[in-house]
Amino acid sequence: MVEKSYNAYPHCYTSYHINFFKSNFEFTVESIHKADRGTTENALELKGKHLKKRQVVTIDIANDSPKPKAGEPDPRTHTNEVAGTGPLGKHWIAEQPDNRVMTAYKVVTVRANVWPIQSTIEAFIQKLMRELLTTYHRKCFAWQDKWASLTMKDVRDFERETAAQLQELRSGTTVQQTQRV
Repeated sequence: MVEKSYNAYPHCYTSYHINFFKSNFEFTVESIHKADRGTTENALELKGKHLKKRQVVTIDIANDSPKPKAGEPDPRTHTNEVAGTGPLGKHWIAEQPDNRVMTAYKVVTVRANVWPIQSTIEAFIQKLMRELLTTYHRKCFAWQDKWASLTMKDVRDFERETAAQLQELRSGTTVQQTQRV
């Protein structure tokens, strides 16, 4: 699987395709992050058939299934001491101060022209993406204390270190791991 990702926060775009299927299989995830409570009607400015076909799915990291697996963070019980957030109650979205809520709007588009299982593949990927996004955003919530006190310089240094590690990995040289606390 080939992944191409572009991150220009608050806007991100990632596409995945499998060379074996040529242009018959691709899925994309386009995101925009906004400081709101999920109230922007068409955050990614979809038009025409894309807007007409979209299905809005709201993911509540505290109250939606799938419930966290053993060892995974549970926003209903987790507290971030440094960030001063959590645990998240049943009505956390409405109860949080405005500066403590961000919505990640995502459009997941699946194109799987693989007869006769096209609709099955598309439905499977949509379900899988919902589970992955729920789990990932729960972890992001739980990781707040690890990044809440970072300065922009710290973030840029981390990005440079990560880019260097990726380059070393791609060239086959040894990668020295750096752990951030």
